[in-house]
Amino acid sequence: MHHVLEAKLVVGDMVFSIASEFIENESEDVEKQDCERNAFYRMEKKLKNTFKRLPICIIADSLYACENVFQLCDKNKWKFLIRFKEGSIKSVMREFQSLKVLENSHSYEGISWVNDISYNERTVHVLEFVEELEKDKRTFTYITNIKVGKKKAKKKASDLLEHSRL
Repeated sequence: MHHVLEAKLVVGDMVFSIASEFIENESEDVEKQDCERNAFYRMEKKLKNTFKRLPICIIADSLYACENVFQLCDKNKWKFLIRFKEGSIKSVMREFQSLKVLENSHSYEGISWVNDISYNERTVHVLEFVEELEKDKRTFTYITNIKVGKKKAKKKASDLLEHSRL
């Protein structure tokens, strides 16, 4: 078994692999193990060189909610929607939770969002939605560089739920 990071092109219901990066050490006598994030940094160069003009949106899990990934997305003019879990970036999560309560106008059908949260030298936006299941409900929170509004919030939440099932 080999661990691999995959970049996918999603077109409607079709999903195509467009790049792969193996997560492994070149030799066994290394001090630090390879990881998904390091594989992403290697893959970023390949994606940028191969798909120079393709508008890219990184949809990733909470491991990628970090300054280095945000900087790469800024540099490449890529959009991102990254899963955002409690403890990832505490200052952003605190501000989101506080503003979510204050700005209840930014809530619609189980979807909440807060735009323009300052983080380092950028602004980020947070989108949260709840999926109602038969006996349970799951909350999904994303950090993004895409400004969210009522129309976009519903579309993004629907798209993210659909892509999580692919």
